[in-house]
Amino acid sequence: MIKRITALLTAAVLMLCSAIPCFAENNRDWQSGNIPSERLLPRAVDYTDTLSSDELDTLSSKLDDISAKWGVDVVCVLDTDYESYTYSATSYADDYYDYNGFRNDGIALAVFTVSREWAISTKGSAISTFTDKGQSDIISDIKSYMSNGDYYEAFYKFADKCDEYLQYEKDNGKAK
Repeated sequence: MIKRITALLTAAVLMLCSAIPCFAENNRDWQSGNIPSERLLPRAVDYTDTLSSDELDTLSSKLDDISAKWGVDVVCVLDTDYESYTYSATSYADDYYDYNGFRNDGIALAVFTVSREWAISTKGSAISTFTDKGQSDIISDIKSYMSNGDYYEAFYKFADKCDEYLQYEKDNGKAK
């Protein structure tokens, strides 16, 4: 009996020790697990240095205007890949939105330059505004820009489409 307990405790300690690297600092403050009460980052972020500072400023301004107009955060993030941070592109987008102090209502587009994947995360009222069909339509409109590596244009059109969907919902009382 004592040998079994010792073996189980040893196995538990080994499993715990092997998990410790998962908690190491990964150079992304938003991965700390703490949900902040205020926004920590601009609404347009590029971790790849692909976009110029002027493009980022223009995108941030556009996203800020749309977010202020509708009370729904519209967010875009460009990163190299998600695999060293999370197990899926969608979980990256969800975590990015949740752990950066964005509003309880919003939408985020995350695009990855290495894997060429993308994900959309919605929260709160944005879930019903940007239905699965709506998200699919938005991606159809910007996919060619992403495929060509024109991430600025993809994000700019994404912002326009989000504004369009929010206006449609206001005018018609339902999602597109």
